[in-house]
Amino acid sequence: MFKSYGLYIVLSFIASIIFNYIYLAQKKLSKQNILLSNLMSLFFFIVCAKYFSLFTSKDNTTLWNAGLSSYGGMIGILISSFIFYKMTNEKEYITSNILFLPLMYSISKLGCFSAGCCYGIPYNGIFHVEYEFGYYFPIQLLETIIFFLVFLIGLFLRKKKHGIEILIMLSALCKFVLDYLRYSHIDQIISVNQVVSLVIIAIILVFLYTRRKIKT
Repeated sequence: MFKSYGLYIVLSFIASIIFNYIYLAQKKLSKQNILLSNLMSLFFFIVCAKYFSLFTSKDNTTLWNAGLSSYGGMIGILISSFIFYKMTNEKEYITSNILFLPLMYSISKLGCFSAGCCYGIPYNGIFHVEYEFGYYFPIQLLETIIFFLVFLIGLFLRKKKHGIEILIMLSALCKFVLDYLRYSHIDQIISVNQVVSLVIIAIILVFLYTRRKIKT
């Protein structure tokens, strides 16, 4: 199980790196900087994903044994993108990483499905998944489908006004809604992931409002 989980995580990184390279190369940016940006994003992704998972875990675990939180990884990539933007003054590094985050998340959830982690609420209806401990909703597969569609929408939105901001809010909204179907949400009014989703949406709305006020 672990090997298949690791395989999909690696595949999600490879897909993100390839698409990032193609996108940024078309913008005539330095190939050396593109490579450095990807390496920095990978490092921050792993570190932040581990720490976020450790912070939100209900079990006593270590940083080494902690899983890779998708939201932690997203925060790590955004941090690395902002740092690289400050280093190069090229906003495309931020745009590119945000654009391909839904694709990366979509692929990684196949790893969760194969490993049997992050499973859904108890459910024995159509398309249910059977684990040794019962029948559950295939939330991982639904997330894979939804976020791949979000990725495709993002490709359409990227040239629109505030398209990237809309993509971020759409991703956060999907994550907020889908979290209700996860087993970990049972007996919770609102989860940590949902709180983070609301914070992200609020930050983007404030950013857009402030930007509009400055222009007027």
